Amino acid sequence: MRLREIGGYQTILILLAILIIQTVQIHPNVVLITSANSKAPAIIVPYDVIALPGIEVWPQAKVFTKKFFAAERPVGGERIEFFEGDRYLGLALTGGDGIGVIRYIPHRQGVHKIMVRLQTASSYEAEEAEGVIAVWDRTKPIILISMETLRERPKQRIFPFLSDKTEAMESKPVERSVDVMSSIYKRYNVIYLYRGSLSPVPDTKSWLGKNKFPGGPVIIWDGSKNSVNKLLSERLKDIKGVVVTADDEARVFQEEGVRTILMAEKKKVSEFKKSLKDVAIVTGWNEIKKALL
Repeated sequence: MRLREIGGYQTILILLAILIIQTVQIHPNVVLITSANSKAPAIIVPYDVIALPGIEVWPQAKVFTKKFFAAERPVGGERIEFFEGDRYLGLALTGGDGIGVIRYIPHRQGVHKIMVRLQTASSYEAEEAEGVIAVWDRTKPIILISMETLRERPKQRIFPFLSDKTEAMESKPVERSVDVMSSIYKRYNVIYLYRGSLSPVPDTKSWLGKNKFPGGPVIIWDGSKNSVNKLLSERLKDIKGVVVTADDEARVFQEEGVRTILMAEKKKVSEFKKSLKDVAIVTGWNEIKKALL
């Protein structure tokens, strides 16, 4: 056997050993049961809500488990409690889809933070999670901003499971995005659009705060257009623009008559201009500022 082959085998064995060590530690947002007597870890993700003052809404949260790269599995039959500060809002029982819902009537305008937690008697354990109820009348217009327009793409990791940081937390803000968003916030109510699975949502919200982006609800676009369609049906007249990065997203809003801006890489600008009519194609946040302010 050649020395090069021996070295290759040794490298593989070292990597396998590191992986085994990592699997006995809890990775962010990943379920790992460490003892037969311990509670099984779970994740809670509240769905942010946009409401009008005095009109009832139905805040909801989903409880699920996730093992490494396996699919998210909803947890039914769990009691979850909703709080706004010290005020108890209600108790919900999760269904087969892992979702629990309460009734809520907002009275004060503004962005209200709610906390959701499992009852102590639960057979699962999960960190309490923060959701948002944005109570806005129709006097201030709304702008929708895709999370992908704000975050630089992180360098691809060969072994992502060896890092204790999620991809969302490693990303840096796109140049000028924070400054321009601060200016946009003075004129518009801001809603962030997140597209993807639920597990990264808590880190996505933390990333916005960490990088000093304006506060606002995050609408989750998770495999279907239900949440986006609901938003459009309820607040279409209030929405004055949307900034996205994907052509299928642009078409959804363009078809509803929403002013649509698509941020693209320079090499793809001509391609998008041919396929997307009446959509503004930009390459950076300075152009977005000119378009919206």
